[in-house]
Order: sequence, then C-alpha cells, then structure tokens
Amino acid sequence: MINPYIRILNYYISTTGFNSNQNQFGMKNRLLNLFLTFVLFIAIVFQSKTQSRISVYAQGGVMIGSPFGEIPEGATGKPGIRASTGVEMKWIATHKLSLHFGALFAHKSNEFQTPVTGKYNISDGVLGIRLPFPINVNYRGTVYGAISNKYVDLPIYGGLQVGRRTMLTLGYQYSHLLDGQFDGTADVRALALNFPGQEFDESHLLRQDDHAVIAGMHYLLFDQLEMRLRFGYGLNNIFTEIPDGMSSMRNLYLGVMLAYGFPL
Repeated sequence: MINPYIRILNYYISTTGFNSNQNQFGMKNRLLNLFLTFVLFIAIVFQSKTQSRISVYAQGGVMIGSPFGEIPEGATGKPGIRASTGVEMKWIATHKLSLHFGALFAHKSNEFQTPVTGKYNISDGVLGIRLPFPINVNYRGTVYGAISNKYVDLPIYGGLQVGRRTMLTLGYQYSHLLDGQFDGTADVRALALNFPGQEFDESHLLRQDDHAVIAGMHYLLFDQLEMRLRFGYGLNNIFTEIPDGMSSMRNLYLGVMLAYGFPL
C-alpha cells in the first residue's frame, strides 16, 4: 500500500510546477514550495514508524554584524543588531556526527558615515542645462547611509559532537534577498557651493542571492534547549555593481540563538 503522505507529496510537486521547466513562479514561491516539501518529508518520516534519528528545532535570537568592505580613512559606522527566527532539522548519523539544514529569516544591516571625493558635472545638476561637453568640478563631502537587507537563509552544515554538551559545526548557506534598502543622504561641497542633505537610493544595486561559509557551536543547556553561535562569512559582493565612492562588500555576521528540539 502506498504511503498516503507520498501520494500527497507527488500531487503537491506536480500541481505546484516544482518539476516544470517553466519559470512561472517567483523565487519567494519556490522557497515556500521548498519549505512545504520539507514539512511533508518530516511527516513521511514520522508516519513511517521506523526508529527515527531526526529532531526539528524551533529557534530565535539576534543577528549581529554588517556588510563589510574596505574602510576609507575617516569612515565610521556601527553594525546592526536584528532579530532572526526559523526552523532547522537535525539528522543524527552516528553518535559523533550529524547533518543539519533549515530555513531562517535574517535581517542584516548597518549604518555608516564616510567621506567622499570625486568629480561632478555642474552643467546638469547646477546650471540645469545640457551642454555638448561636461563641466566637471572637484567635490568633497560626507555620506550618511544605511544598508538594511532582509533575507531567507537556507543553511546546510555538519555537526561534530566534541563533548556531552558541545557540538562544533561547519557548512554552507544560501540566502535570498526578500527586501533590501541602501539609501541615505550626502552633504557635498563643490567650488563655493554647498549641497546639504542630498538624498540617494541605490537599493537597485543590491544582489538578490548571497552565499556564505558558516561555522559555529551548539551548547546543550538542558533537556532539548540549546544555545547556538553561528559565524557567517559572505563569499560574494552584496552589490551587482559597486556604487560610486564605495568598495566591494560582503556579509559578515554572528548569530546568537536559542533553539528547542522536538525529537520525531
């Protein structure tokens, strides 16, 4: 007799277009499909009455960090401290080794202040006319900006039990940008002219996909409650095109979480 959950899973995959070559759904729908498929997989394992080595963890905490790059002389800033929550699955392979994967919401942000210099065409911005040749003048000023990116993180990593309560972890994480903002204001001086509070928004330059190496530690507090530390180092630039006056930046953060497990 066919497992009823397998029938549900087959019907779900066929109706959602999970195995279709047509890109009729956006990335957010595909991520939702992946999560629901994961839930159905857990139901199949639970229903199969075999000895299970699987636990599902609900976790929440904070993400501390910042998109990080080359720091210009005189620049200052502060990392963001934002909430993060999600679920993970743990499969125990041996008494020492385990495999983990999950889905988490993560808000990664920072605020910064940095000096800028460059050349500016005053014929367009100041004179309000378009000439056949530019009138470039040197400018200098200060930019006050912020990056605020909301991601869904999909980590997959291995765990090594090194003590009764302690586990070390290492793996990979894919992140998809749900909502991103990179904006602020600039105070600029060119020749004898001051342009205070000039607003800018370069959010369209933010990359939709991010990849990271993750490493961390799990510490069992009691029963099924764990404290988790996870360090993430971005492998790619968060911009599709580097904005003027900035350098390549990558996500660098530390997650501090509490996780409670539910053995299946």
